[in-house]
Amino acid sequence: MNESQGPVDNSSADGSSDVAVATLVTAIEVSVLDATLDSRCAASLICRLKGEATRIIESGYSTPEGRSEMERAFGAVEAALLRHDAHRFVATYAALRTGDAFSHVGARLPGAKSGWQAE
Repeated sequence: MNESQGPVDNSSADGSSDVAVATLVTAIEVSVLDATLDSRCAASLICRLKGEATRIIESGYSTPEGRSEMERAFGAVEAALLRHDAHRFVATYAALRTGDAFSHVGARLPGAKSGWQAE
């Protein structure tokens, strides 16, 4: 901060700032990684925060460093969400495979044709 210019205010009229958005996104990322926040809820929050980030940038209240930090934070949380959803998918699929959910696979239904045939 330059003493001759005084403190730099990079917050918009509603009090939002690029630093605040980046901090919130990082907190959401940590919550997703800790599994303390549902990934669907996190995705919804991230969507809203992306809108807020766009408003901050378009209003001119962001700094190059703040934009860079927001981009890094959004990239990290999106990667965490993808990783979390992939792990959840694999775990669900494994649970289905070990249960009786697929016991009927390979069994022929009465009157069923053998193989798939286009009509």
